[in-house]
Amino acid sequence: MYTVDEIMTTNVVTLQPEEPVFKGMALMAEMHIRHLPIVDKDHHLLGILSHRDILRADVSSLNSGGQKFRSSVETSPISTIMSEKVCAASPKDSLRSVGRILLQEKFGCVPIIDEGVLVGIITDTDYVTVAINLIEELEDFEDAA
Repeated sequence: MYTVDEIMTTNVVTLQPEEPVFKGMALMAEMHIRHLPIVDKDHHLLGILSHRDILRADVSSLNSGGQKFRSSVETSPISTIMSEKVCAASPKDSLRSVGRILLQEKFGCVPIIDEGVLVGIITDTDYVTVAINLIEELEDFEDAA
């Protein structure tokens, strides 16, 4: 059985809930990522700030008062727009079970926690990479046969 710790990203970029939304936006753009785990000072997972959360807040702000309101959303704390409903997994969970969470819940990532502390993250992109590698191995096997 393949486990989460075999493919998870362990050097996870995080922010804290009181930081402004614009900091999350800038970090996502700089790092080319779509998900930021939000943690407390002890690295306990509190939620996820996703690109979708930002877009949803941006659309809401445009419908609620234009540029002035949009500006206040960007300076608001991350806690005001982050997703608190998060399905997390353990490093020893199977890749299959985490893949099902991604698929069924339509999440773009699954944070990995161990004893309550964030230790990694798996994204849908990680699964595409695994799929490509498996397809290449199957093709190589078929070519050799």
